[in-house]
Amino acid sequence: MKDQILGSWEIHGTVYTNAPGEPETGGIGWFRRYEFKADGTYLFSAYPPLSGKGVWSIIEENGTHVLVLTEIDPEGKTIEPSTRLPISVQGNRLTLGGGELNRVP
Repeated sequence: MKDQILGSWEIHGTVYTNAPGEPETGGIGWFRRYEFKADGTYLFSAYPPLSGKGVWSIIEENGTHVLVLTEIDPEGKTIEPSTRLPISVQGNRLTLGGGELNRVP
């Protein structure tokens, strides 16, 4: 599975501030992008502005593949605890936790 997730993946959408039942207007766009590298590192970027980097691995727990992300701070120290998310890949779609990301060039 490691080779299947190499590269960049993104999820995006719009958050609306209208009250329930009102027309959706004035939305704010957002995105999250992960780039998984063959050396076991990753980069994370998002809007509203947020970024990070770290190391990743895939393990198996109870028959499910789990992505383990360990963030590294600007000084090169790991930030614990690691994030653990169920993961699956089907073609150009990556299911990570509850979100579905699409492969991007």
